[in-house]
Amino acid sequence: MVPTYSRQTQIYADPAKIDEAIAFVRSSVRASVAAHAGYRSLIGGVNRMTVRVFVTLGERGRPGGERSGAQQSAASSSRRRWRHPDPGG
Repeated sequence: MVPTYSRQTQIYADPAKIDEAIAFVRSSVRASVAAHAGYRSLIGGVNRMTVRVFVTLGERGRPGGERSGAQQSAASSSRRRWRHPDPGG
């Protein structure tokens, strides 16, 4: 039996761009990640009060700690960044 692993990414987003970020994950990241062997799930959430965004990728394990195609695809699909504005100006 091959174990399943979860990896989570968290960022703080620009409140004005949260809906854009959600649409980007739905349209680009999800389809790209789901096409790879080992894919189990992609779960995301947003706390609009703190503008904290998280995405969790679930996948079947790979021998030797190799990155799966799903991980590599998620990393390359998520190059765009949504940053919280700097409170200092």
